[in-house]
Amino acid sequence: MRLLIDDKEIPVIWENNKSVLALMEEVNKTSITIKMSMYSNNEQVGSLARQYPTSDCRTTTHYGDIVLYLKTSEYSSFFKLEMNA
Repeated sequence: MRLLIDDKEIPVIWENNKSVLALMEEVNKTSITIKMSMYSNNEQVGSLARQYPTSDCRTTTHYGDIVLYLKTSEYSSFFKLEMNA
């Protein structure tokens, strides 16, 4: 699965959990586009067309993390992209 922002591929280390696996299954069938908007000057949020399974766990987020909000179809990308492959 690839993450593209403005046609530029961004390296991502995807978690191995049921949320990501369900997202990968859908992406294998069709592309998913998420329209993002700024939120609180430190992240961007966008809605997905459907809900995905959750893999709830306590976590600490860092710049560049991609998060599926608990029991919703909202994705959040924390503003400063510093992801390494």
